[in-house]
Amino acid sequence: MSQYSIEKLKDKKVRNESGKFLVEGAKSIEELLRSDLVIDELYGTDEYLNSLHTSLLDYKVRTKCPVKIISTKDGEISKLGTLVTNDAGIAIARQRKQLDELSLLQIAQNALLIGLDDVRDPSNLGAIVRIADWFGVSNIIASQSTTDFYNPKCIAASVGSFTRVNISYLDLSDFMVLASREKMIIRSAVLDGKDVADASRAKSGILIMGSESHGISDKLLSFVTERLTIPRIGGAESLNVAVATGIILSSLLRTRD
Repeated sequence: MSQYSIEKLKDKKVRNESGKFLVEGAKSIEELLRSDLVIDELYGTDEYLNSLHTSLLDYKVRTKCPVKIISTKDGEISKLGTLVTNDAGIAIARQRKQLDELSLLQIAQNALLIGLDDVRDPSNLGAIVRIADWFGVSNIIASQSTTDFYNPKCIAASVGSFTRVNISYLDLSDFMVLASREKMIIRSAVLDGKDVADASRAKSGILIMGSESHGISDKLLSFVTERLTIPRIGGAESLNVAVATGIILSSLLRTRD
């Protein structure tokens, strides 16, 4: 195995240092093979690697990625990785380069950008990435306190959408200063906003989502130009941030008024 082994890449510090991350399971690996992400190493059972056929063959032609067979004996793949059940394979891939503030501003002028403030749960982040992919949102900006996009739990929860959605970590407050200067629409979910169903359709701008327990910070809230609320009909105290993101995106990106 490489210097940055499967075991070591479970650690965030090693992932940051190496610029590599783990991809586990059949669905995620197949999405990875179809993407433009670079794979450094691929490990799999003989049965799974043989089932890939054209995808794996095409990838090997384009690259010099070593492919190694792992025994199915005693659940060796599950022991190597982080998934409780994995009978297919594990890949070591290279992280995408994060976008700079100017590039992100240009994107937000022409498309909707999601901002995440202090979202700590990797499964929630993975779900948000999957939801963003569903609605065609290809870029997310995140506070430094938001969980690592390349955490194996996040990658698994995105179910392959990590190959199509890019996340850049930055100081959200500084970025909002720049966005405000450009007169961008900055939206967020709050308790006292207008019904999201009445919000204008979004063609660009930024949607900031915060943690379920705290929402976005007061500093970020000061930049918000359109405050939105998902009306509560039942008795639930709050909504999971990924669920709330999906509901709001469904309203903002609706195909017709």
